[in-house]
Amino acid sequence: MSAKTLIAAAGRASGKTTRLIQLARSFDATILTTDAGRAAYVRESARGLGANVRVMPFAEYVSSDGIDKTGHVVIDDADDVLEALIGHGVSAITLNGAML
Repeated sequence: MSAKTLIAAAGRASGKTTRLIQLARSFDATILTTDAGRAAYVRESARGLGANVRVMPFAEYVSSDGIDKTGHVVIDDADDVLEALIGHGVSAITLNGAML
């Protein structure tokens, strides 16, 4: 993967998470989510696609010393993860990357 971040921006139920699962499988990346509930949903979606990918809440990934953090990560609903990380709503963001 290049230094640029790939970006999928679209409405709910538009296939972003499915595409993210495919990318995670291609990059051998861990999928980070906002919380355990979302992680369970993404894991189940990945199983339905026949994809064996690692999925975990971002807080678990950040706080764990026992997880290999040398590989790539992909982030599901990055706006929600960012809000959870900083503790309040995010009005706007900018990203450097390429649209999928």
